[in-house]
Amino acid sequence: MEGGHGTAFAKTKVLKPGETQEMILSVSKEQLASYDDSGVSGHRFCYVMEPGDYVFYIGENVREAQL
Repeated sequence: MEGGHGTAFAKTKVLKPGETQEMILSVSKEQLASYDDSGVSGHRFCYVMEPGDYVFYIGENVREAQL
């Protein structure tokens, strides 16, 4: 699946009413990292992973995305 900046995209096959399809979307840790150019993380001019939980929302569009 393609994407960038912490996003992943995929399209289902044509589904009949009530039909479902399982999909696997991958996001690399490089896509989640942020660039520290000021050295706040202690590692100036490099990509760093912020500690904590990462939450992903899924939906047809940004207004309908659900956890």
